[in-house]
Amino acid sequence: MPIIKSKYKAQFFLKNPHVQTILGFFLSKFRVIASNLASTPLFGKNKIQIKKYRERIFTPDEDFLDLDWITEDHEDDENAEIEDSKQSGTARKRTSSRLRRRNDRSVRVISSDAEDASHVSGSYPSKQKYKLDSSSLHEDHEDDENAEIEDCEQSRLVIICHGLEASSQGAFEQCLAKTLYKEGFDIVLVNYRGCSGEPNKLLKSYHSGKSEDLKSVIDYICAKKKYSHYRDIYLVGNSVGGNIILKYLGEEGFDLPSQIKKAFAISVPLDLASSSRAMARKENALYMSKFLGCLKAKIQDKEELLTREINLKDFSKLKNFYDFDSRYTAPLNDFSSAEDYWIKASSKPYLNKIQIPTYILSSLDDSFLAKDCYPFSEAEHNKFIFLECSSHGGHCGFIELNLRGISYAEQEVVNFLNSD
Repeated sequence: MPIIKSKYKAQFFLKNPHVQTILGFFLSKFRVIASNLASTPLFGKNKIQIKKYRERIFTPDEDFLDLDWITEDHEDDENAEIEDSKQSGTARKRTSSRLRRRNDRSVRVISSDAEDASHVSGSYPSKQKYKLDSSSLHEDHEDDENAEIEDCEQSRLVIICHGLEASSQGAFEQCLAKTLYKEGFDIVLVNYRGCSGEPNKLLKSYHSGKSEDLKSVIDYICAKKKYSHYRDIYLVGNSVGGNIILKYLGEEGFDLPSQIKKAFAISVPLDLASSSRAMARKENALYMSKFLGCLKAKIQDKEELLTREINLKDFSKLKNFYDFDSRYTAPLNDFSSAEDYWIKASSKPYLNKIQIPTYILSSLDDSFLAKDCYPFSEAEHNKFIFLECSSHGGHCGFIELNLRGISYAEQEVVNFLNSD
């Protein structure tokens, strides 16, 4: 598809990529903290019953993955409806306020003159139409009560994949989940191996291209009867999470489950070799130190599983991803070297095989990315890929000053998933 012309315009004081990266992170943290302190919960008003729970699934190699779900609690809604029916003398099911907001916003976003859709030029191909008849917005459906009851059980699910050394509780992930939940999507946040607050069972953990674990999650959800109402599933990931999603989509190609409709990837290091070299630059020393500190902690958690060849000796001598991946990632995951790992785990070679509408949003000033991380040629030759590269935005920054407090990236995710 043609390259999407970016509408993101950074204010003059946000044109430094490190300001975008660091301030964007702290603004997300502030949003989470402010929501926790406020009387209104992060995921909606008190009148909406929120069901949040963790589910553990097991991988083919007998390890585990923790999934954090955010859905509407329909059991509580049904109890409230029974009580309401006693008082009103009617047993008619009522549509939840969140569902009505979802329907309202779906129509508004895909409208040709919708303000929220003005960010994106062009149209998106889609396997599923979401345009609603205006009559479906009425609270009373006397001629189709059963359909309304079915609609109360959300059919749209977003699977969120986090970045390197983050988790489902990361500030970026929580803010994205909040925004999408308020737009009417159910959410499941995937914790990679060892990222849910508990070390995984095996010595090897996740890595930047471990798409087989995402496949395990998707296959599980699509196969479970209790999740069969999710007819439209979307994948959204930032940074490493975006790389894993893109790689998975390319690997599956035409064999992708029919429930998977669209994907959105933000600030993706889809060429790991060039991105790793970029991260080794002096300007990224602060980020590199942070990442290595987190990765060392993961290794320490498994000290009893370490071997003579793979241990913590002289860890302080590791200065960049090449050092870490050569010593740990490659040998633990059956790669011959760091370079072999980077080549095989990168999503860029798989982009030409993607068969569903997929949006890639990156900033040209992202210090985490190198020239090879911007797939202009791949986007031009695959009708399913939409590539937007803004001049500014840093790494997962895209700060916008607005009353809702959400970033440009979050709004673009909403626009794309809701588009016709």
